[in-house]
Amino acid sequence: MRSLNLDQLRTFTAVVEFQSFSKAAVALNLTQSAVSQQIKELEARLSVRLLDRLGKKAYPTAAGKELLGHAEEILAKAAVLEEAMQTHREGGWARVRLAASAGLGAYVLPPILRSLQAEHPDLEVSVVVGGTREIFRKVAANEADIGFVITSGDSADPALSVEAAYRTQLLGYWPKAFGSLPDEVEPQHFVDKPFIHLTPENLNHTLVSTWFRQAKRQPTVTMEFDTGLSVVPLVEAGIGASILPSEFRIPLRRAKNVLIRPTKPPIPVHASVAVHRDKPQHQSLRLVYRALLATRAH
Repeated sequence: MRSLNLDQLRTFTAVVEFQSFSKAAVALNLTQSAVSQQIKELEARLSVRLLDRLGKKAYPTAAGKELLGHAEEILAKAAVLEEAMQTHREGGWARVRLAASAGLGAYVLPPILRSLQAEHPDLEVSVVVGGTREIFRKVAANEADIGFVITSGDSADPALSVEAAYRTQLLGYWPKAFGSLPDEVEPQHFVDKPFIHLTPENLNHTLVSTWFRQAKRQPTVTMEFDTGLSVVPLVEAGIGASILPSEFRIPLRRAKNVLIRPTKPPIPVHASVAVHRDKPQHQSLRLVYRALLATRAH
């Protein structure tokens, strides 16, 4: 059997993703005939049918489904290899794609990036924010080079290496208009007050829901948001109370109408750094990795 062709594998995964030869052609900037030819050549090389056409849609056969997992892994490895070679072409520097939890990205990351830029002007870091689970997925899929996340422990994905930078916790954020609080906030304090939750896709939602469930209490959820960045101004405006990571204290330091309290029992979390175990540790990535872990002095 002749060697596999990366372009053919990439075309195959695109056809499966879009269930369409024509849509895959548009996504890959190819003609539809070129896509059909690459699939035909791939099937000939493997001596097996990979796709079934039903009407205008294409579906993977049993063999195609098995190939898909291998193809995605091979293409991810190839992307890592290309990045490693890029660092040599560019004198050891490469752009670092950093994915961060919202609170870390907004309030902890800026001084870190400012210091890195001052010390290494050639270093380029792009940043996206998101939930912990989505960040882990991006790092595992090589859509991000490194993650800076709030997590309750290691990732379940064995492909990832997750190292804690510092311990922190979730805190209760409470409008003073709702009344006073003791030194620690407990589940029963939220029961009869409007509560602003994060969406179920967010790790924060899971941790907070478990905290309430273990106390056999249930808050009255009036709103849900993807990020705590949207929740903070609503708490400050007296719309509802919430439980968020400690980083969200920062924009509220001067707020006179918000109480911030530790939870009882506490909800411990970590600010952690995640990388793919197979990721080449080029100079740029090493610098960012070390800078994020240096927040252990936080």
